[in-house]
Amino acid sequence: MSLRSALVSLAFLLVVSATAKEKDKAVLPADVLKAESVLVVIMPAAGEPLADPTANRKTQEDVEKALMKWGRFRLVTEALSQTW
Repeated sequence: MSLRSALVSLAFLLVVSATAKEKDKAVLPADVLKAESVLVVIMPAAGEPLADPTANRKTQEDVEKALMKWGRFRLVTEALSQTW
């Protein structure tokens, strides 16, 4: 699965889960459904395509733009550390 496909799938899953009306339809943990901020990252093992070395960064920017346009989440630039 390409990085672009994975990110589009994740974005679709977030949209579907955020619009679920009934609790029994939620497929994600409550922490995810109540999230207010999101960090878009490139998986370290994704690698860079030889034909387009900037494809991963372009995809990340496209996903970030789509999330900003949607307005559901606040984008963050780094992960916050939490103590459990």
